[in-house]
Amino acid sequence: MDGTIVSTERQGHEARTALAAHLGGTITMPSCEQAVGVSDYQIIRRALTDRNPLVTTAEIDDAFSWFTDYTAKLLTEKLETLPGALELIEQLHSAGIALGLVTTTRQGLVSIVLNQIGRDYWDTVVWRRRRRSDQATPAALPARR
Repeated sequence: MDGTIVSTERQGHEARTALAAHLGGTITMPSCEQAVGVSDYQIIRRALTDRNPLVTTAEIDDAFSWFTDYTAKLLTEKLETLPGALELIEQLHSAGIALGLVTTTRQGLVSIVLNQIGRDYWDTVVWRRRRRSDQATPAALPARR
């Protein structure tokens, strides 16, 4: 979803920067560059553990929840779709081609995006559900048909 239909890079960076400030710190460009390909939960866990090796899982989960809520607010305010993405989805849907969306984004954020781009295009949506270990566990919305 991210990078193919929408771009959430700006919102993610803004949310990470806001979380760092919320926790009394800052985020640097090298920190951001090291985060490419790493889940936000892992980034937050690593940052908090570096700051305090005795940080609890509950504290990490609280920070992640704050980050997720802030990201959701940003996505609700301004979602950036990639050029041509919605047009292609509309054309495929109009042609009767079944469409599925598979993403590592979590359900709450996926719902925000679908509410803005249109839920009716998708026959199936599969998203990431986080467990404490932050391993991806697939979850799915039922097909609309």
